[in-house]
Amino acid sequence: MKRSSRAWILLPVIIVVVAAVGLVVSNFQKEAGIMGANKAGRAAVAAAVTARNLAQGQGAADYSAYSSAVLAATVARRNIPLINPADTRLDNLLVEAVDCLAAGREAWQTELDQTWDQATHGVPGYWKALHPALDISTGGPLTSTEVRRFASERASKILETAIGLAE
Repeated sequence: MKRSSRAWILLPVIIVVVAAVGLVVSNFQKEAGIMGANKAGRAAVAAAVTARNLAQGQGAADYSAYSSAVLAATVARRNIPLINPADTRLDNLLVEAVDCLAAGREAWQTELDQTWDQATHGVPGYWKALHPALDISTGGPLTSTEVRRFASERASKILETAIGLAE
């Protein structure tokens, strides 16, 4: 009788251990070397890096190239098939990076269109409300150039992590 009662005590312990190991392996596939991000994820990171590199341009021609690159990064991110946890983590990073790049695009467009309204666009809360991934560390009035700089810096930090995950 004692042996059968020990088996019933050990069964839940074994089940919990197996479940814990399965959870760890499934969530840390990239770190365990089991599976990494797919090709579409790497292509989306490359598109976002290209857009980030074009962010510091000047004038309408550079804006057009940057705007097209942000659009390409957005489309590439949307085309990532979420097959495993590494893809999901990469997608979450790219959502934030592309949001920052879109904020930079919006600021640049208002500058070119000469529609920058200091009372609206110069307030950090405006940018934080529309682009939650954007981290604006100043409290004062902003210029278009400052918003673009903040957006590019934040996107760069996020893309560093994304590049490491995509490799």
